[in-house]
Amino acid sequence: MGTSPIPGGKSFCDVVPGGDLTNFDDRWKWISVDMLPRWLSFSDKQRQRVVRIPLGNPITPDSHIDYYDIHERLKRQSLRY
Repeated sequence: MGTSPIPGGKSFCDVVPGGDLTNFDDRWKWISVDMLPRWLSFSDKQRQRVVRIPLGNPITPDSHIDYYDIHERLKRQSLRY
């Protein structure tokens, strides 16, 4: 959970062990400690390549979200949510 959108970036759990991804301060720590410095270290050409990487299927109002499955995965990973 909390895979970095920045290639080579650390996961949320690596940067904020025991953190809460829904908490602004925890997310900002992940961004400021790992994502932003990594992004700024890329050349313009590298950044252009990164922004062209698809993020996957967007969630829409009609998307099916299995909240029970999400809850079970979080429990197995011992993550706070």
